[in-house]
Amino acid sequence: MPFESYFSEETLRWIVIPLLIFVARLTDVTIGTLRLIFTARGFRQIAPVLGFFEVLIWIVAMSQIMRYADNWPSYLAWAGGFAAGNYTGLKIEERLALGNLLLRVITALPADDLMEALLRAASESPYWEHAGVRAMLAFCLPSSKEKTFRMRWRLFMHTIPMLFIR
Repeated sequence: MPFESYFSEETLRWIVIPLLIFVARLTDVTIGTLRLIFTARGFRQIAPVLGFFEVLIWIVAMSQIMRYADNWPSYLAWAGGFAAGNYTGLKIEERLALGNLLLRVITALPADDLMEALLRAASESPYWEHAGVRAMLAFCLPSSKEKTFRMRWRLFMHTIPMLFIR
């Protein structure tokens, strides 16, 4: 291994190898998380490419674990890289904000203010009212890009605080 010429055996065993395992595991789990999300969202063409790199990185990391099997920092790095990779993959997906979300908003309160606010926000929302036995219910089914989800959520909660959103 080329690292052996730069580091002492102890530094290599206790610091460098665990650090490399952590980074490799973080990378391969991040790629795996994104691969699953892309597949679920319909971006199936990119999944095989991501899968190739995911497994390639996993094999490299696993070979180092097996080479230094008696080194507990390597195991901690493996587990830490897994946890960090899941978190990182989800954060990247959150930033990419792929796909659409469908919100079901049900309220027993008059929804006129909510509908006016949605129209001011240039939304197209299927909306209807239903007179039930005990209450008048308003249903609103806005479909939006994930990027605008938080904005709509704040709009709903500001307009009618007592909503049931599903």
